[in-house]
Amino acid sequence: MKPKRTGRAAPGSRKPSGVVPVRPVSREHRAVGPIEAGDAEPETPGAGEEHPGRARQTVARAASRVGIAATRIGRVLRSRRLHFGVAGLLFTAVLALGAWRAYQYLYHSPHFGLRHVELSPTYHVDRETILAMAGLEHGQNLFRISPGAVRRSLLRHPWIRSVTVSRTLPDTLHIEIVEHESVAAILFSGGEAACQGENCPPAENQFYLVNADGELFKRATPDELRGRVIITGVSRDLYRTNPRGVARLIGRSLAFLDLYGQVPTRPELSEVHHAHDVLVLFLKHFPCAIHLESSDLPRRLEYLDHLLARMDLPLEKVRVIYLDDRENPSRVVVIPEEEASDDPTASDKSDKSDKSDKSDDTPQVR
Repeated sequence: MKPKRTGRAAPGSRKPSGVVPVRPVSREHRAVGPIEAGDAEPETPGAGEEHPGRARQTVARAASRVGIAATRIGRVLRSRRLHFGVAGLLFTAVLALGAWRAYQYLYHSPHFGLRHVELSPTYHVDRETILAMAGLEHGQNLFRISPGAVRRSLLRHPWIRSVTVSRTLPDTLHIEIVEHESVAAILFSGGEAACQGENCPPAENQFYLVNADGELFKRATPDELRGRVIITGVSRDLYRTNPRGVARLIGRSLAFLDLYGQVPTRPELSEVHHAHDVLVLFLKHFPCAIHLESSDLPRRLEYLDHLLARMDLPLEKVRVIYLDDRENPSRVVVIPEEEASDDPTASDKSDKSDKSDKSDDTPQVR
């Protein structure tokens, strides 16, 4: 025989549990006992009148609701959340009041008035100009002075390169200024005619000062050009179309000036002219021009030093020195100045001979 499967019993096969649910009966309508013959029947309330039992029940329910509400309010008042919330509001109010009082004290108290301005040493910008550009006044509230605004105002001056502003309580402002260092000047070719007089208007002055990083930072005045080597041979159109290329060209010029200045016996320069791959050096105290091929400048300068040490002819009588021969770098050509002669025809003949064949009347040093 197959074992019977255990499963749920059919709905009809359930056995009664013997518990029959009984519907509760309200106590209000439950009979207390038989009414005696002598007892009077309860009065039935008329229209608009309420049964006294129901009125008592309504009052009891209202009282219980009031009690429940009072109990809940008491629980809320005794809860920690309410206590923390009230404490937080009080703390926030006290903190806001303290911050407001501190703000009023810091920004309106004469104790923090500006009395001292410490400036780093400057050569091109005076103290009065710095204070005027920064908008600083004696007694000004120190917290109302913005270091960033002071820095931006001072950077508008062409000689100022960088500015650092800091405050020291209660009444001191520190300003550290780093100025540009002018190492050379540049004269752009093309455009308006250059003016070299003392009363040149700014629009006609094409000279610009160059710092050690090769940056043009201001238009040069005649007084600022004194003692500066001038870089020429750069067109203004090239600077407008290719400023990075011009910056590299200026950087190479400054590197050459550093290389040239390593030997103190070399004659002082007044101008460095760029002519394609040739550098033309104009001396400051002698009417002489030196042509150097720019491919190997250290070797060319060694040849120049050797020439100046061996040459019997003084530089006052030398017009041009050529060191620009690519095929033979050691070949040096020196062209002397023409000597004054009483016969004008002789000078004309010498000029024609110089133009016709330079190698015939110029000494060559190898």
